[in-house]
Amino acid sequence: MSDARGQAPYLSDVSVVELGSGLAAAHCGRWLRLHGANVIKVEPPEGDRLRHEDLTPDGWRHSEAMTLFAAMHAGKRSHVLDIDSPEGRAALDPLLDGAQVIVSSFTRTELARLGLTDRLTQPHGEQLLISCTPYGLDGPYADYVATDEVLLAIGGSMNTFGNSKEAPRHVRVSMADYVGGVYGFISALLGLLNPQAGTVFDVSTMDCLATNLERVTSFYSHLGMIHLRGHGVRRHFAGHPGGLYPCSDGYVMVALGHVSINMLSILVDDPSLEEHELFKDRMERQRRTDEFDELILPWFLSHSAEEIVTKAHELTMPFGYVPRPLDLVDDTQLAFRQSLVEVAFPGSQEHVRMPGLPYRYWELDAAGAPDDPLVVPALGSDGGPA
Repeated sequence: MSDARGQAPYLSDVSVVELGSGLAAAHCGRWLRLHGANVIKVEPPEGDRLRHEDLTPDGWRHSEAMTLFAAMHAGKRSHVLDIDSPEGRAALDPLLDGAQVIVSSFTRTELARLGLTDRLTQPHGEQLLISCTPYGLDGPYADYVATDEVLLAIGGSMNTFGNSKEAPRHVRVSMADYVGGVYGFISALLGLLNPQAGTVFDVSTMDCLATNLERVTSFYSHLGMIHLRGHGVRRHFAGHPGGLYPCSDGYVMVALGHVSINMLSILVDDPSLEEHELFKDRMERQRRTDEFDELILPWFLSHSAEEIVTKAHELTMPFGYVPRPLDLVDDTQLAFRQSLVEVAFPGSQEHVRMPGLPYRYWELDAAGAPDDPLVVPALGSDGGPA
């Protein structure tokens, strides 16, 4: 198995079996594959649901494009088993016995129904068992299933998104599942690096989300402070000005960092603003945000995102672009760091680019990484990429 850009070969001697249709488990398997592990995705005869559905801005919709399937499973091998049948269940056992890591998305109820409770929750030598479920395998919610929206809500994250004067918002990506999958991958790494740490890891996505809110919960429990959602598109917790501002061709993220507010007057080509009371009085600026924005918005609206960010960086102000997906795919910084991975679809001459590893291995860079793409597995293919 060769190494594509955005990948690393350091787990190439690790064999993984991935069970279930949960996105968190799939994301965990994806990270293991990007580090070189040989991952077998066990699919039902009709195929994983992501072969027939995609998450769009309007929610889950029927689709044969397999965009999300490719993102989660490129480079894995597909093995078709009807594990609800006695024959499929019997064929599963030797597959599991040959794996060093088993990643599962089955809830407590599903494990019991399939007769897999002992097999996937009890230690078996040094074999690692990673469970990535909505609520974990014990507790009052353990038998429940959940959508990503429900998990963002019940885990507390949704209450931090959006405008405090409106209802909480969903971010329209599977953020909860991605967080749970990363924690599953971290658990697998911990077990592989140090067997003394344990061999059975029970990851609850709800727990992952709740613990990611340490600033919100600790502020309340320790200081009695209640976190409020943003007050609008141009409001920022670090003080005004900050957040998203419109420009001539989209938006930019405004942040002053540690520089003086007076640098903003230089940015907008109006040094006289330093004498304005809203530039001198921080608290007044917080109270009269719309009035302050009227002073600077005309300049923003007359310049492009690239012009604004370039000049801001020259003034040591940490502004940022708000790229569209197409912009990200063609971003020169991501390309330079080889953070995108080439993915090939069987029967297609065109490759697509998707996120790879978000960090670089300098040793691998020194040796050079080949450009072979990951391959989206055909249903039931045991060959995997060459």
